[in-house]
Amino acid sequence: MWESIITVWHFCCVATMQECKQQTLARQHETLVELSGRPFSIIFPVTSSRAGHNMPPWYLTLNLSYRRHTMTPLEKRLIEDMKLFGYSKRTQDTYLYAVRKITKHFQTPPDQITNEQLREYLLWHKDKYAPNTTTIALCGIKFFYQKILKKPMPVFDLARQPRGLKLPVVLTREEVHAVLNNIRVLRHRACLTLIYSCGLSISEAVEMKVSQIDSKRMVVHVRAGKGARDRYVPLPRPTLELLRRHWKAHRHPQWLFPAPGRSGIKEAEATRCLPLSSVQTVFKKSLKEAGIKKDAHVHTGSKSMPRSCLARSTHPCGVAHGWFTAIRQPAEKGRRH
Repeated sequence: MWESIITVWHFCCVATMQECKQQTLARQHETLVELSGRPFSIIFPVTSSRAGHNMPPWYLTLNLSYRRHTMTPLEKRLIEDMKLFGYSKRTQDTYLYAVRKITKHFQTPPDQITNEQLREYLLWHKDKYAPNTTTIALCGIKFFYQKILKKPMPVFDLARQPRGLKLPVVLTREEVHAVLNNIRVLRHRACLTLIYSCGLSISEAVEMKVSQIDSKRMVVHVRAGKGARDRYVPLPRPTLELLRRHWKAHRHPQWLFPAPGRSGIKEAEATRCLPLSSVQTVFKKSLKEAGIKKDAHVHTGSKSMPRSCLARSTHPCGVAHGWFTAIRQPAEKGRRH
């Protein structure tokens, strides 16, 4: 008898929870349709496919197409003109983001925004964001209105961002050792070591190809760096040995740092390089565990190496060799970053 009562009570609770959940999700559905202007489906199965009702008897299926931004004709024209102008992919994405942001801010097509609205937006942006961020947004918006729309905006004659001189954060030799010695994953250790020993940017390191490593001349051929310029940088022997050890772990024919994927076992078949965010996350975590209070970033590596050379008045390769001979080899097993 008690078992029957408990069973009835259980199914009543499940039915009540299901009804409440359906009502809540229905309200969310109406709200999202109003915000997005695009329909999507919600599916509510009545029963669970798993025996014993261990799983909830409902699940939610959303067609999240409303999240995908459709490229407008003006945005497509902006991308095409930036390509003709010779802007890099990163600059194209930044300028496009600036135009989309002002469109979202006023909920108005960008070609219908007035000079007073643009003035109001630039004042708001300057008060909320850092000077460099405001400068980049101003450049993107200015390019859009002057080159694409050919629309005169008097506010551009007034909007100026002063160029300040901000000294970069530089890590000492001991701090670099502490950060790199905390990293256990070989791919991240090798990538950050390459950045700090050769003075590379994070994008130059993660996009490095095997053919760019010249072990006979002990140099790295950096292709299409900042300003689309190529250059050669010295390659220390300890860094070369660490890169060889890392490459033998995946043997990708093209990328030196291929994306491992979620499983971490398909590096040899990767179609793209290691994500920038992965390296940045590992660096920040290692910096915190090392107890370093400086506001350092991965980009600090390209600053620390040249300044160490100036301080010691020595050749970069010699300084880099001295920096990285004391770094421990990453363990095969242990905690992972």
